[in-house]
Amino acid sequence: FEEVIGKGAQATVYKGRHKQKRNFVAIKEVSLSSFSENAIKQVKVATDLYCDVVAEVDVIKKLSHPFVIRLLDSFEYNGYFYIVYEYAPICVFHPRYMERGSLYNAIKKETFTVESAKLIMREILLGLNYVHGKGIIHR
Repeated sequence: FEEVIGKGAQATVYKGRHKQKRNFVAIKEVSLSSFSENAIKQVKVATDLYCDVVAEVDVIKKLSHPFVIRLLDSFEYNGYFYIVYEYAPICVFHPRYMERGSLYNAIKKETFTVESAKLIMREILLGLNYVHGKGIIHR
């Protein structure tokens, strides 16, 4: 893992490198053990979360679109579930934004031209249209 590029309620996303290919990847780490002190509740929450993560992997494995991130691998290790995605620097059409890591971070740091904003929105909407066409709703 090279750096944290995102953090949510149930997972942390790291930028890393593929061991063999040495290209950048995004690694989503979901803890399956750090829950409530109540053991019964722990088992239920962990089971529900595990089912959610496995379902996410099954759904994403089936997607193939230029504006939808590809799932490369998934595995469980030491109480964590890892999902490895292709690492997609934002705005591949504009070298200035390469390696920023996330659109959210770039928006906080940069002012986009109208043309750049149009291209970004076009890619997002084309990806969402594809995913929605498959009956999947992105949360």
